[in-house]
Amino acid sequence: MNSAHQPSAAMSVADRIVAGPVAPTTAASGTHQPIIRASLASGLLHQWQQRNLAASLPLALRQLEDAGNLDNVRLAIQADQKNADAEGEATSAADGYGAPGGHRPVGVGPVDPLPGTGYRGPVFMCDTRDDPEREQRYIEMLAARRVDGLIVTGRRIEPRRPVTAGPGIPVVYAMTQPLGQDGPAVLPDDEGGGRAAAEHLLGAGRQRIGHITGPERFLAARKRAEGFGAALAAAGLRSRGGTRFGEWSEQWGREATGKLLADQPDADAIFCGSDQIARGVADTLRTAGRAIPGDVALVGYDNWEPMALGAQPPLTSIDMRLEEVGRVAAGLLLAAIAGEPARGTRTVPSRLVVRQSSR
Repeated sequence: MNSAHQPSAAMSVADRIVAGPVAPTTAASGTHQPIIRASLASGLLHQWQQRNLAASLPLALRQLEDAGNLDNVRLAIQADQKNADAEGEATSAADGYGAPGGHRPVGVGPVDPLPGTGYRGPVFMCDTRDDPEREQRYIEMLAARRVDGLIVTGRRIEPRRPVTAGPGIPVVYAMTQPLGQDGPAVLPDDEGGGRAAAEHLLGAGRQRIGHITGPERFLAARKRAEGFGAALAAAGLRSRGGTRFGEWSEQWGREATGKLLADQPDADAIFCGSDQIARGVADTLRTAGRAIPGDVALVGYDNWEPMALGAQPPLTSIDMRLEEVGRVAAGLLLAAIAGEPARGTRTVPSRLVVRQSSR
């Protein structure tokens, strides 16, 4: 335990600040907010459980019923009768952690972060809703309660204003990074994901490959395009029609594909910066009478299963492995709490999930 402060009542993971990680509405790739939030939080909780951090009272995320309302995100307490007393302690702890202005953590549950120390306290999830004032109130509240550490998550991987929680309170970033500081931060490997998509399509014999993605202002979109372009260049090729930046939407996928086919009618593959874009691309290809993957192979990004599996045909996609991002971030925080802080930015390799759209 960091000697700068006594064992506290909590560890907090925050999306500006959101405990658990959980990311944001439209994420860096266009993935819907609750999907990324749930994946990152799952990874964090898994890491705590794997290290016997919550052996006495498992934690899990409650199902997200309303895709647009983050207040439905909770750290759900799964307790049997023998843990009834512990569950009562959690309720009492939650009641004592209101933030100034009436803001409260989204969720709370007890864990044993450092087995053998006798330490016991809750884990908080705080949703700041991209409001700097709300964020500051949460930071002040958590620091006043002497939390052991913070994990700050973001809706985009762009550097953000650093969070300073106070002496002896380590901060780890997931799906974002601190501006002007050397981490510690954990990001998905967007450049590697773009490279993997290109290499897959090249390996399938495709040579005339287009790229349709989200807004150029998103660092993730640019990194994916860079990795994709580098892999094509290594094969002596270039993207057909260049990178078509636009929006994270099916509508943009439909619109951009129409333009691509008009400019590059011999295109035999398209790499999309998100699964949502890829769904729109598939619509236009079918309307144009192009078979998938016979005429045009298709690869998306995110591996958001409801969208990827619901596509016709099911969509090959790059999985950012957000649960692993969460696990790595949790491990870094626990090490920092134990007096072994890390520096620098770590990237988690992406994973190609091959389905019928590119076979």
